[in-house]
Amino acid sequence: MTNSDSKMTDFAKDVMAYTLKLFTSFTEEPPCSFAVIAMGSFGRGEATPYSDLEYRFLLEHSSEQITDYFESLAVLSYFVIGALGQTKINSLDVKELNDWFVDARKHGFQFDGITKSAGNIPNGNDNDPNRFIKTPEQLCKEYLRVWESPGENAKAGDMTAMLYFTKLVFSYGNGEQPVSAFQDEIQKIVKV
Repeated sequence: MTNSDSKMTDFAKDVMAYTLKLFTSFTEEPPCSFAVIAMGSFGRGEATPYSDLEYRFLLEHSSEQITDYFESLAVLSYFVIGALGQTKINSLDVKELNDWFVDARKHGFQFDGITKSAGNIPNGNDNDPNRFIKTPEQLCKEYLRVWESPGENAKAGDMTAMLYFTKLVFSYGNGEQPVSAFQDEIQKIVKV
């Protein structure tokens, strides 16, 4: 891990820790252990201060109630990251601003965006909601599906790379255990 990569990871960890602290100040503690895992350039250790943070929540358990909790936590994390002032306004997909507002600021540390075509955020997008709020078993099934049918869409290879190259950013409770389980299963799939 390079010094720059280490600083980016530490910064993202601090952002996620602050988000959880803020969230639990007005609601309950998380319903299960979890981890926040970086993907994409961040997961590969190639992030720069101008990279977007593509991440997922890897959960110990899953249910509709648990997913709802993490959907809300994810949304708050977008606001916390956005409050840093480096996420372009158009990545928030505010319809009223789309035709006339141009955000000329340089972007910096930001999340992937919540537009209909974005989706490398925990909540996913309209076509694939809660894409990255899953247990290791659920994510491994998704990985295997894409691994076995890479021709389904143009981004299939991107998805396997996104899920293969990951990095722990933050964990709560026994959150490192789901990470290890997921990485072990991915290694088995790739070696087959």
